[in-house]
Amino acid sequence: MLMQGTRGRNKQPVLFLLGFLFYVFYVILTNVTKTFGITDIYYAIVLLFCLSEIKLIKRVKSIPWELWLYLGIIVGGQILMNGAPLLFLRAFFKIFVSIILVLYIIGNPQTRMDSYLKGLLWGAFFTCFYLFAYASGDYVKDGSADVRRSLEFFGISESGFMSCITYFGGLCYYLTKRKKKYLLVMATGIAVAFYTVSKNAIASLFIITVLLILIQNGIKINKGILALFAVFAIVLFYFSDSFSVIEEQVSIGTDDVGSNGDFSINGRGFIWAAALQIYSTSPLLGYGYYGGIQKLMDFLGDNYFQAHNLIVHSLLTVGLIGTFSLILCYFKLIHKLRRLFYANKKNPLYLWYLCYAMYVITRGVTEGSIAQMSSFDSFFFFIIAIIVNFLYKQINLSANK
Repeated sequence: MLMQGTRGRNKQPVLFLLGFLFYVFYVILTNVTKTFGITDIYYAIVLLFCLSEIKLIKRVKSIPWELWLYLGIIVGGQILMNGAPLLFLRAFFKIFVSIILVLYIIGNPQTRMDSYLKGLLWGAFFTCFYLFAYASGDYVKDGSADVRRSLEFFGISESGFMSCITYFGGLCYYLTKRKKKYLLVMATGIAVAFYTVSKNAIASLFIITVLLILIQNGIKINKGILALFAVFAIVLFYFSDSFSVIEEQVSIGTDDVGSNGDFSINGRGFIWAAALQIYSTSPLLGYGYYGGIQKLMDFLGDNYFQAHNLIVHSLLTVGLIGTFSLILCYFKLIHKLRRLFYANKKNPLYLWYLCYAMYVITRGVTEGSIAQMSSFDSFFFFIIAIIVNFLYKQINLSANK
């Protein structure tokens, strides 16, 4: 049964629109207009829409305790370190609104989740299609073969994220609904990943598709996740020789201590080393979300606004305590997802959430991922963690009856 609004109107199209505009506002309108205030307006509209439901506050118990712990550490560390308070408040406002939105959605999960999820999928697809068209037009106009650089206007890492979300969303809906239009969605995601030459996105598409096929054919989810973490650890260990190189550069007073424009995994080894060197002076609490970033930019230059690794960025910003809390949140999410996935394999929600959970690891090798408070990944993580926790509780209640 469709949810009815406070005045009898059907609000499902509004939820679809909010999901659709999530990406469009961030990737297209924000960059085209060069005004970041438009995303704040979007979140203010979302907040007002959700607060129209009186019973919202009663659903706060759906937020898992481990997420409360992580949020508490984030806020506490920020207060202690006092790094860029205005930027922090702005980012935290978006996290807060994302949580309010989820509390609204779980008021009627069957219809609201599906509407919002479809909006996210088609918003990601539209954004990917726009990026593809923009880069193609740039190529035709200037004859430039460097398509990757033509998309710097929008952010290469964000276009890589868009391509993966589009592909995995399309794949999950195709597996369950068997509609050919989702093949177009999947193809667009793949095209943008290759078009932008995003190695992280291409690797993620391949690795997670293989793991998903294996999981569908009997391999346990836990083993798949552990395999991803093993790859994550091997990459870090293999490139750890960069740590000694940067220490040598610093000791001899080299002015340009960065990756020298090399943003492959080799070049990012320099950034990891610098971030860990800064982290070592405040290991327990880090330097706060924007305090840590500012320290990194002071050390390497203004272009280095993240540590380009999930664990390293987390250590730099929220320290060992916050990183432990984040890892706890992640593994609790996997535990609940595993139960939900095996309870109902036919629901595209669980497949898409599972793909995203695996993507967090592959993206986290070379990007800050969910450790970056203002990133797409972070918003997605909070949304999924609360929805999955709510659905998990519903399963437990049903089992106890």
